[in-house]
Amino acid sequence: MSRIYQQRARILVIDNSEINREKLNDILGEIYEIKLAGNGREALEILEKEHWNLELVLLKLEMPDMMDTNSSGLWERRSGWMSLL
Repeated sequence: MSRIYQQRARILVIDNSEINREKLNDILGEIYEIKLAGNGREALEILEKEHWNLELVLLKLEMPDMMDTNSSGLWERRSGWMSLL
C-alpha cells in the first residue's frame, strides 16, 4: 500500500511580540508549517533561506524596524513581489 504525503503550506509570521507569534504558531501550527520572525531583518533572512518559497506571510506592519517608508520598497526589491492585504 502506498502513502501519499502532502507538503503542508508554509506560513511566515512576522511580529515583534513573542506572545503573538506563539499564539499564531499554536493556532496555525497543527495545519501549516510555521516560520517565526521577531523583526523584518529576521524575516528577510528566513525568506532568503527558504528561497521565497512560502504560501503566506503574516506581517505586523507597525513594528519599529518596519515603520520607515523604505521598508515596503526593500521587501519589493528583495522579493520581486509585494502584495499587502
